[in-house]
Amino acid sequence: CGKDRYYAFTIRDGRLSELRETDTVPQPAVPADIPDLPWYPGRQYQAAACAEAVLPDGRRLVGTPDGMLALVCGEDVYALGAVSVNGPIHCMSAAPDGTVYGVAGDEMDIGLLFSWDGKRGLRCLGHIAQGYGRTIDDVFCCTYVTACAVSPDGKKLAVGATERLGTVVIYSLS
Repeated sequence: CGKDRYYAFTIRDGRLSELRETDTVPQPAVPADIPDLPWYPGRQYQAAACAEAVLPDGRRLVGTPDGMLALVCGEDVYALGAVSVNGPIHCMSAAPDGTVYGVAGDEMDIGLLFSWDGKRGLRCLGHIAQGYGRTIDDVFCCTYVTACAVSPDGKKLAVGATERLGTVVIYSLS
């Protein structure tokens, strides 16, 4: 988070517990070339992996810059279709139960939160819009969501945005 300087932080028990300035911005690991990723006609050049989540059974969910999603099982690639028609899939994180949460969208649009699991498939969970709470501490603004992470116990989901406030919104998962 941050516009002119970068900060790293740790969230514990649903609260910000550590904030430190850093010189580097960690980038999520992106898988190597995967053949036959899904693409829109005429946009084959966008059929590259830009986000990945590894499922507990070793399969991988892979997103593309065109907002397409695929399930990779060994050498086999199964196209799951479009997640976001307005931008890339930025980040995905797998919960211990195998549910994957992800964020997508163009930087000039409102970010999209989605989930995927083997039983219900792909679900659009909605847009993360700006809002204001009862106190100044409750102000948030999520226009360009670029990161998400599920807590190790699978009970919380943190979604980060790179707008000028560097917002992180934490959701309870049930």
